[in-house]
Amino acid sequence: MRLASHSGCIDCHKQKLAEKKEAGPSKCNGCHDAKKQMAFKKIEVIPRIERKQPDVVLIQADKEGSKKEEQVARMNPVPFNHKAHEGYNETCIGCHHASLDSCSKKCHTPAGSKDGDFVSLERAMHQKGYEKSCLGCHDINQNEPKCAACHESMAKDLKADGSCALCHTKPTATTDVADEVLADMLIKARKISSVTYEDKDIPDKVIIKDLSDKYEAVELPHRTIIKTLSNNMKDNKLAAYFHAEKGTICQGCHHNSPIDKKPPKCGSCHGKPFNENALTRPGIKGAYHQQCMNCHKILNLEKPKATACIECHKEKKK
Repeated sequence: MRLASHSGCIDCHKQKLAEKKEAGPSKCNGCHDAKKQMAFKKIEVIPRIERKQPDVVLIQADKEGSKKEEQVARMNPVPFNHKAHEGYNETCIGCHHASLDSCSKKCHTPAGSKDGDFVSLERAMHQKGYEKSCLGCHDINQNEPKCAACHESMAKDLKADGSCALCHTKPTATTDVADEVLADMLIKARKISSVTYEDKDIPDKVIIKDLSDKYEAVELPHRTIIKTLSNNMKDNKLAAYFHAEKGTICQGCHHNSPIDKKPPKCGSCHGKPFNENALTRPGIKGAYHQQCMNCHKILNLEKPKATACIECHKEKKK
């Protein structure tokens, strides 16, 4: 550590000073003095450290020595913005936990190898809850309150719903270019924007009458909720990419319905009363309370609070 710090930091400072440029201290007490440390200039935007790393890469299984039919059976490659992801990690070890080589070069082969503890390339990229995995890191980010409000109730398993294609991009007709060039082309072609349907296609309010035998019908500010969720994610690049299709944001509540301007009502799945033959599917009363109250609790909403019954349900007068 001592040698790395002095050769990496001090040598750079000396080089900058020799070029008559602003630089950090080059003498011992310049760094190893508490008072002088307090005077260090704070850098708001830390510049990228150049280590001959690529800006973009094409993540794919190694093609060398593979049979033609095996190559056809593989998933489409993943164009990966390496430069953008550098800013989300403190060090390269955040992802490259063993070496700076590509993941599939020696360790995580399609079938797994001894050097990678027999963790296959597919598992290394899709392992849930593991921060060094692509899918795992994305899932961890979904624990942020603004994301968890929707993702808490959504299925966690991978389904054949087309979501794979968001990362596994089918190469264009131009395939006779270098991998890095192709990756750059595919990344630039991505659609990144948090969009939803136009106001005229989003009901302003939804009247919930399922519990109106004891209480007045609940007036749900439907459009306001959609706008709030959309506004919460507008500066989140990860959310913007994965919510680029209209109607994706609706899946937060309509979690098992096909994406559509007019999804089926909650009662289509959540019967009244609770169905004892579908233990994992709550009845309509439980579904509403679980969905609404959990969202309010996760977002730490003060008005209405998750437990403020009468703010949603006005009791019927006798």
